[in-house]
Amino acid sequence: MTAALATTIDSQDGWHAVIEAVHLARDWVADVLAVGDDGQRVAFEVQRSKSDPSRVFSAIRPVLA
Repeated sequence: MTAALATTIDSQDGWHAVIEAVHLARDWVADVLAVGDDGQRVAFEVQRSKSDPSRVFSAIRPVLA
């Protein structure tokens, strides 16, 4: 899944992907870091779970509020 996400990011004009990107101060590690030519960065954490979508949404609902 990580490789597929990185491939998709790399296929977008102006973006490239870094797999297992480590913050300079080692504060975090992104499974995939999308880096735009303009310097914008978006970190992705890839998770696999047997949970159904309704359980996942229930778990993240408080964060979205």
